[in-house]
Amino acid sequence: MHNDSICFGINIYPASGEAARRQDRANQSLLALRRVELINLQFRNQYALQTREGFDTLCVLEKDSTTVSGRRGTCKPIISEIFDVLAMEAFKRKCRYFAFANSDIEVTQEAVDLVFNAVSECFVLSRMDYDAASGQDLGMGIRGVDCFVIDTLWWGKNRRRFRGYIHGDVCWDNTYASILMCHSDCILLNRAPLIRHQRHTGGWVDSPFATFNGYLATLDARYFSLWCGYIYQLEKLRSRQAMEKDELELQRRAFQWTSTPWQQLKQAARSGRAHWRHYCHRVGLKKYV
Repeated sequence: MHNDSICFGINIYPASGEAARRQDRANQSLLALRRVELINLQFRNQYALQTREGFDTLCVLEKDSTTVSGRRGTCKPIISEIFDVLAMEAFKRKCRYFAFANSDIEVTQEAVDLVFNAVSECFVLSRMDYDAASGQDLGMGIRGVDCFVIDTLWWGKNRRRFRGYIHGDVCWDNTYASILMCHSDCILLNRAPLIRHQRHTGGWVDSPFATFNGYLATLDARYFSLWCGYIYQLEKLRSRQAMEKDELELQRRAFQWTSTPWQQLKQAARSGRAHWRHYCHRVGLKKYV
C-alpha cells in the first residue's frame, strides 16, 4: 500500500547573491506543494552542510565529483547515488514515486497532480525559462531535463542501467531521460510550463568535471544519440507548430531500443577508446589522448 505523496529530493548547495535568491525561490515553491515529502540530501561528512526548515536533511551522500573524476574543484554529488538514496527513502515512507529536481527549479502543483492522475512508471520534465526582471516567459528548455519522477520499484529493478554522472554538469540529464524513455512507461513533458527556472548563465561551462561526464556519455553513446536525434526532430516539429499528438508519436518512434551485434561491436570499440582516454587524463598522459 502506497501513501499519497511523492518523496521529493533536492541538493541544497552553498550559494550567495542572485544564485541564493534563485535557490530560495525554488525552495519556497516546493514548500508550497501538497502531496510531497521534502528531502534535502547532503554529504555524510557534512562538507558545506546546508539545511532548510521544512526539508528533512539527510547527511548520507558518500561519493563526490572530486573522488570519482580525480579532478580538483567543488564537491558535487553523484546522480546515481542521489537516486539510490531517494528510492530507499521512498520505500521506507511507502511512497510509490521519488522525484529529484535541480535546486533552482520552481515546481508547480500542476506537475505533482499530473503524476498521480497519469499513473505512469516515470516522468521527465523540461523547464520553462523566464526573465527575472519582467517575469516574462522566454521559452521551454527542451534540450535538457530538470525534474525526474521515478517509480521506486522500477528503479530497483533497473538501477544497473544508470552510471554515476556528476550532478550539475553536462550530459547526465539527457542520458538518464533517454534510458527512462527506452526502458519504462515514461512520459516526457516539455510543452507546458510545469516547472520553471529563472534564466542565468550556465555554471558548468568551464567545469573541471565536464570531461568526466563526457566520458560516461561516450559509454552511454547510444542513449545519448537517441536523445540528440529526438531533439533534432522535435525542433523541426516545433518550427512547423505541430500538434501535441505528432510530438507524442515522435517520442514513441525516437526512443526505440535495439541491440544488434553490429551495434554492440561499435559501442565496444567506442567504449574502449573512452576508457583509454579517461585513463590517460587521470594519470597525466596527455600526449596519448
